[in-house]
Amino acid sequence: MSENRWPIFLLQNRVRFERKADGRYDLCTPLVKESLETCMGIVDKHFPSHLSENDGDVVSLFLRGKVSMVMASYSHLHAMKEAPFEYDIAPLPHLREVKTILVSIGLAVNKSSTRKAAAKRFVDYLLSYETQLHIRRHTLNLPSLRKAAEWVDAEGDNHTPYRFHMYRELIHTFRTYTDLNLTALELTAIRDEMRFYWSKLDDLDTVLERLEEKL
Repeated sequence: MSENRWPIFLLQNRVRFERKADGRYDLCTPLVKESLETCMGIVDKHFPSHLSENDGDVVSLFLRGKVSMVMASYSHLHAMKEAPFEYDIAPLPHLREVKTILVSIGLAVNKSSTRKAAAKRFVDYLLSYETQLHIRRHTLNLPSLRKAAEWVDAEGDNHTPYRFHMYRELIHTFRTYTDLNLTALELTAIRDEMRFYWSKLDDLDTVLERLEEKL
């Protein structure tokens, strides 16, 4: 289960993890349980024998016609560019609130670099309109520069989903993992323990109690 997927059930269910007076997280709450049980219900019903941890596996299932719908980020749309069938994109179904995970990719220059000027020049090149437009014109990834992202091919492009620019309608729903009030390491620890639940090796209460001790 990719971290670009299962946390959305928590975000859409208004979950924000807080520590109790004893310093431990309170994980056995109705909202947390409902979120994870909903996720489990989808996994168990539609993917009973296919538990993937990366987006590539899921996209592969879609391209092979094994599933009719997948949850994918814009960064993985490019893998569908040569799909042998027509497809489109749509907002995520939601629980209590409409939320969308914002997956950010950044560029950084090492403070210890002996070539900071050259590195900065390269970063500036990657962020230039020309480079960002190249990304938009030749891939299905979403450029960070707004002007480039909103470019439209006047001649039409059979490989671009009709609703490619749907993200503009969803900006108000964008949330990040930090909205759960968890660190990246804590999120990974939860995922590692949740594998036992998704694989039906432990029940949810057992996993959550173990996590309360672990975190």
